[in-house]
Formats: sequence, C-alpha cells, structure tokens
Amino acid sequence: MGCGKSSIGREFAELLGRPFVDLDEQVESAAGMSIPQIFAEQGEEAFRSQELAALGEVFENEALSDCILALGGGTVMNEAAAELVSQNSICIYLRADFDTLFENLSADFEQRPMLAGANNLKTRIEELMSSRADTYEACADIMVDIDGLGTQDAAELLVEAIEGYGED
Repeated sequence: MGCGKSSIGREFAELLGRPFVDLDEQVESAAGMSIPQIFAEQGEEAFRSQELAALGEVFENEALSDCILALGGGTVMNEAAAELVSQNSICIYLRADFDTLFENLSADFEQRPMLAGANNLKTRIEELMSSRADTYEACADIMVDIDGLGTQDAAELLVEAIEGYGED
C-alpha cells in the first residue's frame, strides 16, 4: 500500500502496450460500492473474499491474459490468492522504504481501510510493513526498489526488469 502500484502499473502497461487492470477497481465494480464502504458495511473478511473472487475472474479472462495487474496491498497475504498469483503471473514487488510509504500515504490515509482510524500512522505503516514484507518477498518473481523514483522512471525500470526476467 502506497508504493504506487496503480500509477506505476498504468504507465508500465502503456510502455508495454498491454491492458492494465487494478484489482481494487474490479472488486468495487463487482460489489457496486467502494472498498471503504465494503470494509465499513461488510468487514475485511468479506472484502478479502470478494478480492479473491475478482482475482480468479481476472486470471480466467482470456482477454486479460497479458494484462498488467495491480494487486491490493493485502492480496497476497491470503494464501489462496498468493497461490493464484504464483500460478498465473510474473509477480513484481514494488519495494519501498518507510519514508516513501509514509510520504505517499499521509495525504489520504483516512480513505484506506487498513489505515483509517490509526492512532499513529507511522506505527500502523511499520506494523503492516513488518507483517507483509516476508510474504511479499516470497511471492515476488522480481523485486524493484522504487524509492526516489517518479512514475515514469519506475515504469521504465520495470520494463528493464521484465525484459531481463529469466535471463539469470
């Protein structure tokens, strides 16, 4: 969360000439409500279930077989979702340090259900980073550090990374 998956992903998709899909947007479209509404009215468990269903639908859709897919920050924390990602994609982890995430999340954290109502935003970001980092690294086929990069530069770095994927 806050690393720029959606904005960098859109630019990355454009550079590769591929469709872009934001999983959060897929969930919102299917549910007919925003993610904050889903969390508020149905809870995180219901959201994660809807997220998993949407992920499966994306992977089953032939028209999206070559898409660039931006996952939600907690998607791969669900074992079934992580397995789907592993089986159906090349997973890129956009790794950012605390300062980058704090800067990116400070302005709109109340709109993000996993941060809304946090007594201390810094502590909450650190908790999420700590609880998710190992899983992110385990799921990732490619890791790219995006600290200090703008959207265009990060997307270009992703193009280089994906073009070099599998050459080791």
